[in-house]
Amino acid sequence: MAHVVLISMFLLFLRMFGLFLVIPVFSAGALQYSGATDVWAGLAMGSYGITQALMQLPMGWLAERLSLRTALLVGLSLFVIGSLWAYETSTIYGLIGARLVQGMGAIAGLVMGWLTTTVPEGWRARAYMLQGMAVGAGIFGGLLAAPWLYRWLGFRPLFLLLAGAGFLSLILVLIGIRHERSAQPASPDVQHSIWHVLPYLLMTGSSAFLLQFLFFGMPRVFATALRQIYGVAMVVALLGYPLLTWFERRRKYFVATVFAWVLFTVGTGLGVHFLFSWVPWWWLAGCTACSLLGYSMIQPAVAALLARKGRALIHMSANQMAMSAGAGAGGIVAGWLWQWHSSHVDGLVFGVLAGLFSLNLFWLWKDLLHSRQPH
Repeated sequence: MAHVVLISMFLLFLRMFGLFLVIPVFSAGALQYSGATDVWAGLAMGSYGITQALMQLPMGWLAERLSLRTALLVGLSLFVIGSLWAYETSTIYGLIGARLVQGMGAIAGLVMGWLTTTVPEGWRARAYMLQGMAVGAGIFGGLLAAPWLYRWLGFRPLFLLLAGAGFLSLILVLIGIRHERSAQPASPDVQHSIWHVLPYLLMTGSSAFLLQFLFFGMPRVFATALRQIYGVAMVVALLGYPLLTWFERRRKYFVATVFAWVLFTVGTGLGVHFLFSWVPWWWLAGCTACSLLGYSMIQPAVAALLARKGRALIHMSANQMAMSAGAGAGGIVAGWLWQWHSSHVDGLVFGVLAGLFSLNLFWLWKDLLHSRQPH
């Protein structure tokens, strides 16, 4: 069991560290490509999430039909190929194509599903927290390193580092995971399984969607203070682990999820508003920290709730599908709004936040009441 947790932690760390070397500076770096505009930069930023979303369920099906090892090798190979293409291309259209190929390597749901099917139920919450720590370390390490490496190396060489992270992951899979068929039989009733966990998918997808507005706008408005903003956000977001531990020991996953959504909603809404206001950088740093703290708690809390629903490979893949679709759509919409309707972005985001928060809260409460009814 220990090797499963360690391998999954390393895979998620390398993946998230590589991705977040690019995301914080993407909207500025993409404009260096030939033919780039804000709209095309947003499409390049979001295209990764679109193919991630489309490939999550096929990857889960491939793991059920063949083996987890085979699916991981296929996904990581596509990610490396897309990263090398992004480094070689000089046009925004090539970058979009490269990001589409990168996104086809959808492995996060497989890794989380593998953990769910391997680790006993009594240890899963702690295993998810360790995975969350690895994801958080990758995200915040990338957030801190991205502005510095961007100034030192430029934008395109960052994709070589992504390819290197993907190659290390390939070696890890070849060495650490045996070639064996999934213990779970593939079931054709995928649609019913997805509908059963739809409230959780909406939560992860909408949070990823709205977070893109902060990441797209900050390099434009606070370019000189990115390291300070992300540094403050990283320190504050580290509180997510002890907070989630406190909730987990009391088995209050629903309360933890709602608490995380409140933090995320307040931080993201105010953060986007401050992008269009003349405020000191530490105001935005506080909002970003609040947003990322909530976001870092939402993911493992939702994973713990999904683990109780069965069909781990499919449900975790669907969760990652929702997250990737939200991130992809968020990047595309953020680029379009920034170019054409930037003066109205904060109001639109506030309205979307309020609507999604209310809808997610209602669905979660309904699901909680249903789960408590005797069957």
